[in-house]
Amino acid sequence: MIQKKWIVAEDPPPDQVAHLAAKLGVSLLVAKILLQRDTGAPEQANLFLNPQLTDLTEPTIFPDMEKAIDRIISAINGSHHIMIHGDYDVDGVTSTSLLYLTLQKLGAVVSYYIPNRLSSGYGLSETSVGAAVHRGCKLLITVDCGITAAKEIDLANQMGIDTIVTDHHEFQNVDIAAYAVINPKALPPDNPAYFLAGVGVAFKLVQGVYYRLGYKLSDLIPYLDLVAMGTVADLVPLINENRVLSRFGIKQLANCVNPGLQALLDVTGLRRRQLTTGQLVFVIAPRINAVGRLGDAQLAVRLFTTKNPQQALNIARTLEEKNRRRRSIDEETFQDAYRIIEQDVDVENVSVIVLASENWHQGVIGIVASRIVEKYHRPTVMISIDPKKKIGKGSARSVEGFHLFNALKQCEEYMDGFGGHKYAAGLTIHPDKINLFREALEKVAGAYFSTEDTTPKLRIDCEINPDEIDDHLMKNMKKLAPFGPENMRPVLLSKGMNIVGSPTVVGNNHLKFRVRKQNLTHEAIAYRMADQYYDQLQFERPRLNLAYVLDENEWRGRKTIQLRIKGIKFYDDF
Repeated sequence: MIQKKWIVAEDPPPDQVAHLAAKLGVSLLVAKILLQRDTGAPEQANLFLNPQLTDLTEPTIFPDMEKAIDRIISAINGSHHIMIHGDYDVDGVTSTSLLYLTLQKLGAVVSYYIPNRLSSGYGLSETSVGAAVHRGCKLLITVDCGITAAKEIDLANQMGIDTIVTDHHEFQNVDIAAYAVINPKALPPDNPAYFLAGVGVAFKLVQGVYYRLGYKLSDLIPYLDLVAMGTVADLVPLINENRVLSRFGIKQLANCVNPGLQALLDVTGLRRRQLTTGQLVFVIAPRINAVGRLGDAQLAVRLFTTKNPQQALNIARTLEEKNRRRRSIDEETFQDAYRIIEQDVDVENVSVIVLASENWHQGVIGIVASRIVEKYHRPTVMISIDPKKKIGKGSARSVEGFHLFNALKQCEEYMDGFGGHKYAAGLTIHPDKINLFREALEKVAGAYFSTEDTTPKLRIDCEINPDEIDDHLMKNMKKLAPFGPENMRPVLLSKGMNIVGSPTVVGNNHLKFRVRKQNLTHEAIAYRMADQYYDQLQFERPRLNLAYVLDENEWRGRKTIQLRIKGIKFYDDF
């Protein structure tokens, strides 16, 4: 694994830290972090620490919202069939479930459609429009997709179907003849709703319809758990409106009434616990994504829309089994990709890694691409080739600073299609063009990296003495939650730690050990670092400088603090 360059943030002026801490009633450490993250103005910091549902923007700030509300209410009153067209990831599944449940409650005639990742691919298609026609649909509402589906929306119009597009992806140079388009990217970038996930956009639509019909925001609180799951899992910035929705949605998860959510929390052992964004991303989301990655994500929508607890439990157990299979396929694919890189790729002299194989399951290549990026710190494209159809479907992941979508745009002549954003993208390509595509992308990336510092960086918020780590500190740090992009869990630095006892290798290359400075001992876990550090920690036993985030473990009702290691340096080399 490539060593990261540690960058420790500069401490703000002590008088500013003390003033903010006193004003807000928080610890000096929390005040320091707020100032470092440009949330240091007292009023702004108070809004950040204490978000309220009343902070949510009015849904009618969206262009076309009034028009969309009118059309939906007309469809409900006329008993016209509404079909929700979703997507197969967590954001798409929760968006679909949210809209289905809330429209059903209003008496709508409503159904849903989720494309099969393997046979249909992403977004609206001729097949899905055909399904809408077959069902007698008069109104088609997309969630988490549709912003580029000009041809498919034209087809729907020809069939007498109105389309309301709700999406959060970037506008492209495509004119779509939809009845209404609800997309936060049509708002100014400083609008609190600008970074909403697909489920957040769907929530704004529901909010608008419910308000028009005389309902209150409190009537929508039971659905915020779905909104939080989709928002957190889609890795959108957890600031502004996303912070409000995820904060209250996670709170709702602890007391959820949705039978499917209850079942999923039961099988994962998280029922009736106060959840964290980390548990949503690494425990809950993979189980929902697994069915979409391996085939039909409609099973996940059935989980969240069923009213039958036993059916919900059966589906949740199926998701658990699918996720076990997905993990196995992940590991096989990663090992195969790793072997190819070590044999055939001169990593030191390339700017991007582009790999292709007929043996890879297209549902997992995105996950594997992320692992390759983590290991080699190169933008990575993984392409699964279907030799019969002569088509390759790729997933791409990037590194900090390299805008993947813009880079792919410069290579679009070699692809049949692509879409995505700064750090992740998907593409389709003819197998015969993969080498040309690799050369073109290498040229784009090489030009960028020749002028930029490409060393991976570990950004550290502040240095603390280990004796400051206690329940009081943990309680204060929780005030900054929920954590996610643009509000990551603070990374702390402690120097001169001594190893206690012997380190242990657990799971898949994870290193567990204890450290002490003075008289305090702390448990630590370093994920995927055992192969790099076990021998030195066991036999050389150097003093350590540790960069870490604070985690809270709960076992049989007892909570303990654990250091989740982000980086290790030896004290004498620092």
